[in-house]
Amino acid sequence: RDRYQRRVRGFWENLDPPILFRMSLVVAILSVDMPEEKQDRAIEIAKNALKEQKKIISESQNQKDFDKSLATLLKQKFDDQYGLHWNAIVGSSFGSAVVHQSGMYIYFTIDDKAFLLFRS
Repeated sequence: RDRYQRRVRGFWENLDPPILFRMSLVVAILSVDMPEEKQDRAIEIAKNALKEQKKIISESQNQKDFDKSLATLLKQKFDDQYGLHWNAIVGSSFGSAVVHQSGMYIYFTIDDKAFLLFRS
């Protein structure tokens, strides 16, 4: 969990958003009950999808469709790799209270995008 911490103090908070986008994406794990290997895989999938953001946005019409496509991609990858019944929610602002299997939950952000992935 300590590997992914939001850097918001000092130098980082004075940068303009276009400069931040050109730099590495900032990941923060907010809540987790999942082995590190699965955590890393979820973050890797999300980061790769965000890096391909321009291609995905050009295929979808708006931000809501983009968030839905990210959630679908994350769910499909985890269903394929770790078995069925994964759920994914992606967005900029949402709340949740979910029941999940033990060791099958992660809630993290990448920059201003929030990702909730869990298995029910």
